[in-house]
Amino acid sequence: MSEQWKSLESLGYANYSISNLGRIKNNKTTKILKAFHQQKLNGYLRIDLFKANGTKKQESVHVLVARMFIPNPMHYPEVHHKDENKDNCTVANLEWTTRIYNQRYSESRANHHAAKLTEVQVTYIKQNYKPRDKIFGATAMAKQFGVDTSQISKIGRDLQWKEADRVR
Repeated sequence: MSEQWKSLESLGYANYSISNLGRIKNNKTTKILKAFHQQKLNGYLRIDLFKANGTKKQESVHVLVARMFIPNPMHYPEVHHKDENKDNCTVANLEWTTRIYNQRYSESRANHHAAKLTEVQVTYIKQNYKPRDKIFGATAMAKQFGVDTSQISKIGRDLQWKEADRVR
């Protein structure tokens, strides 16, 4: 897929452009900006952009890509990563969807072979998860297993991987 660029001027960011590969550049310096993960927002890639009046705003990269490259005739409120990889913000990996579909798809993927966690790891989480604990809380376990804090919390509260054995 060849990289195509579109100005973000229509969204109020005249000094920036975004590509169909999820890269954002400053039009004045032509430098590619570095996106970052924000754990409070479930690990989605974020970017700091400045409006013409100097106001700084943090945006989700995947939402910017979708708004600029993917039509949304049904006015769906959420952008779904088809492969569940929040770092893959390419237009081919994104689609507009409803909140219910997005949640159900994510939960169903947690039970498939493509899931990041093994059943042994999930069982460990279920046996040891303690909300807000320094060692067994969502933040610590998310770092340990390389997943989002929200996934650890959902597993610990039996909202994901319900079929995994719970021994408490």
